[in-house]
Amino acid sequence: MRAIGRGTRWLVLRPWEKMTETQRNQLRLLFSFNGRLARAYQVVEQLREALQAPDFMSMLAGVGIVLRRTRRHDNVPMRKLHDSLMAHSPEIVALGEYHPFTGRIEALNNNWETLVRRARGYRNHDYLLRKLRFMVANPIRSNDGVQRFLALGITPPMPRRNAA
Repeated sequence: MRAIGRGTRWLVLRPWEKMTETQRNQLRLLFSFNGRLARAYQVVEQLREALQAPDFMSMLAGVGIVLRRTRRHDNVPMRKLHDSLMAHSPEIVALGEYHPFTGRIEALNNNWETLVRRARGYRNHDYLLRKLRFMVANPIRSNDGVQRFLALGITPPMPRRNAA
């Protein structure tokens, strides 16, 4: 068993249509020994197919089929997948519909994490949210960006002094 499954993680993560016939045969052999893995692979392939659907309604229908298929399983990883898909299905369908560039999403996540890291200790959360909204819409990459930010008149909150 170990000889068959060892080093095949990359193969399980790869889409079926991008495999050679040798790789498909190796995957079929692996699935013949592990039925749970085979079902999980089928669910992932169905989700991939649903997100490549031509219109919004067929995407929703495809995600609904995946949700029905994961709902009735007793194993814990499949239930976790179901719960995660239920919680994030509108966002997943939006990603499938609009196909945003991954680089932009990663840049926004990085900007958010950087801002939150810098904001440790802020007592005024409204200021943090205003700063985040501006940063997402208008990234500060030059002196012009700094001038636009300063023109908004957003001043950092002054620290409060404790009366002694």
